[in-house]
Amino acid sequence: MTLVLAACASPMKPLAPTATIDIDSLPIAVEYNLGDAASVQARFPEDSHFRNMPVRLNGLIAAPSGEGGLGV
Repeated sequence: MTLVLAACASPMKPLAPTATIDIDSLPIAVEYNLGDAASVQARFPEDSHFRNMPVRLNGLIAAPSGEGGLGV
């Protein structure tokens, strides 16, 4: 199966395809890691240990296979 990506200048006039991707060669899932960040909890006082909560920004992105997914 082949996926064609295209950009549109306006909703009425699509442009020609700009890239073609063979989705059969794509991995089933992709892992990502954007590092660590802090979430500021404004309801806690500034000297509280809970004010700046660490957040790890990593995970896994996947698309379903089968009907409606990339494996169609």
